[in-house]
Amino acid sequence: MLSDKLNIPAYHIAEDDGSVPAGAEVIYMGWICAGGIKGYEKAAKRYQIRALCGVGLAADNGNQVDELAKRHRVSESTEVFYLQGGFDMGRLSGVYKLMMKVMRDVVRRSISKKDDVTEEEQIAYELMCKGGSYVDEEKLIQIQEWFHAQM
Repeated sequence: MLSDKLNIPAYHIAEDDGSVPAGAEVIYMGWICAGGIKGYEKAAKRYQIRALCGVGLAADNGNQVDELAKRHRVSESTEVFYLQGGFDMGRLSGVYKLMMKVMRDVVRRSISKKDDVTEEEQIAYELMCKGGSYVDEEKLIQIQEWFHAQM
């Protein structure tokens, strides 16, 4: 979707066939697992990452960008974005499926003990239980604006 909006090609890092030369400037987007963006370290070794986009379960509470930037020790020249995505337990396998089942149980126990469950916590828990998607073209506007300002 972002590739279409920016009129640039998209590649999957696991299928690196040399189409993107080492050192190329890229926008790297990956799903968040255990607080880190999957594949980022591999991409950072190979490419010059101009923008880093993490896709997670939670709604944007305003803290994710700072947390991702700190976690990945990105340079000041790298723009960081957070996007709420979706979740489908059926698309996971192996250790990731097990991790999410454990995480779902941890979140369930945590929110059952609270009197003041936040909307963010409730949405994340419902996504883990039922699946769903919060993917929305409107959420890409901030990235599009940043991209066009670089041109």
